[in-house]
Amino acid sequence: MSASRSVAPGFKWKRSRWGCNCPVALKEGKIIPGKPEFCLGFQDKFYILSSQEAYQKFVTNPRRYLLPPMPRPHCKVSIIGPPLSGKSTISQLLAQHYSAVLVDVEELLQPVLEAQEQERIDRIKEETTQAAVEKIKRQMESDEGQKSVTEDHPEVQALVLSAVEEAKKAKWSQSDHLCATVLQRHIKEIEKSTSDDEGTPGWVLDNFPPNVSQVDVLQEAGIQPDTIICLTDGDDHQVLKRLYEANKETVDRAIMRRIQEEKIQKENQDLTQKEQEFEVPSALKTVPEEIEENPEIPNTAENGKTKNESQAVVPQDHLGLGYPDCPEMNEYKLLLKHFVAEWEKMQFALNVTHCEVNIGKKSPGELLQEVLQHMEKPFCYESWELSAEDLEEESEEMNALNEQERGEDSISESFSAEEEEVDTTAQRTLGDTQHFCPVALQTHNVLWPCGDQIAAKYREKIYYFSSQEAKDLFLQNPAKFVSQTVPLKPPALRIFMLGTRGSGKTTQGAWLAQQLGLFHIQFREQLQMLIMAKTKRQVPKTDELVSLEDNSEDLDAKIKEAQGMEDTSANDNDCEVGCTMKCKCANISSY
Repeated sequence: MSASRSVAPGFKWKRSRWGCNCPVALKEGKIIPGKPEFCLGFQDKFYILSSQEAYQKFVTNPRRYLLPPMPRPHCKVSIIGPPLSGKSTISQLLAQHYSAVLVDVEELLQPVLEAQEQERIDRIKEETTQAAVEKIKRQMESDEGQKSVTEDHPEVQALVLSAVEEAKKAKWSQSDHLCATVLQRHIKEIEKSTSDDEGTPGWVLDNFPPNVSQVDVLQEAGIQPDTIICLTDGDDHQVLKRLYEANKETVDRAIMRRIQEEKIQKENQDLTQKEQEFEVPSALKTVPEEIEENPEIPNTAENGKTKNESQAVVPQDHLGLGYPDCPEMNEYKLLLKHFVAEWEKMQFALNVTHCEVNIGKKSPGELLQEVLQHMEKPFCYESWELSAEDLEEESEEMNALNEQERGEDSISESFSAEEEEVDTTAQRTLGDTQHFCPVALQTHNVLWPCGDQIAAKYREKIYYFSSQEAKDLFLQNPAKFVSQTVPLKPPALRIFMLGTRGSGKTTQGAWLAQQLGLFHIQFREQLQMLIMAKTKRQVPKTDELVSLEDNSEDLDAKIKEAQGMEDTSANDNDCEVGCTMKCKCANISSY
């Protein structure tokens, strides 16, 4: 589709952020894939519509469906996860970000379940009352009594009260169809709340659907979120840590109870063993002495084991887990295993986009950004590694373009062939950083020139990279390394001036640094400062050292006369140079 009806060779239709999704349906709050027969081009990009009606709407006024903030995913999301994984927090933040409605299914079902429970109890009360009245009447007739029996009879009220108490204690499971009915009614009310052209408001389901059966019921009812986000717990054991903190008193109390029971049981076993050993007759005289000494050894071992057992509760809280790894936590571990098993079953039953987000040690803001990245990924430009097919396609486009130019300009075949070889890479559409690595510019703020050996394509432009790792970082999040609204900021100037002695390097460098507002660093002075910190004297240049050796005999007398003055001046100069360099270093560090 990108190559059909192109203006000229090498100028194909570009991909849009909508991809294969219909922009008209997305504006109306639905994500519907487009059909190739309803494909059209606008400006320099092509768009795929979903129906003839959407095609006519787009042709009439395309800007209505393309202006920002579109393409923006319509928020129909479900957030699920194990207990205390942060589902409600992420759901609330996501609803605030998209101005959507937060739907708590348990809160919706609460009044409905209470009403049904009250109806059930009233029905049981009525049936029990009638049965109790008839039963007591039969008893009174058999006893030839003449009293009438009503609902206020003490025995009737006792039977009714007993039946109601049993009904309240009985577990009554909610129906999956009831959840679907209540949720469907509430979502219809949300969609009817706005009837303008901006589309219906979105919604976020908090911890629904939690199992496979409710997934099937939702699909039958026609209520399906566009995306299901599952919050998972990796190797960091964050959920178990939160469960332990929420139930710390209960778990600690159970741990202490278990330790005390084990200690008492161990003492009873040791006492029984000692009694059995004393009752056994001995033929040797030395055996009683061994019996008297040996009990001290089990006591020592017992004390050591008891000490280790008592310490086994506290240190495990500080081994990086954040919770004691003991049998008292098995109940919460089973909850996690049950959720993982349900999620594995749900993945086979889901026919919508779903993904996992590892909570780890991330903050709610970081988790929200990761969720937004998953939701907006279908509406972002894709990047891919420059492959042999891309190079072959580029070569074909260049050949077609050269043939067109050759037909217009009547250039010789030999010259055009040579020009083709040069223009194959010279006419490439490079990215914002040209032949420099965008990852090095963003990470280290330097211009790193690169070849075309490691390259990738993004938004129909080619980027070169300094290493394979840099290319992988770019492919993960290309929008981070390219300009979005303003041009990329060039890095700071780094000028290295070379030249022979006396050519004016220091003078020109100082003047240039003053004009451009840069730091002027002299390598020799910097080196002298480091040497003087240890030797307490400057190192002269080579020619200065030779001249001093040649005239040493003539200058001995003068040096001895002016030794005191020179020492004083040298110390002053050393202090001035050291202070100057220290000030420059401080300025550079602060910059």
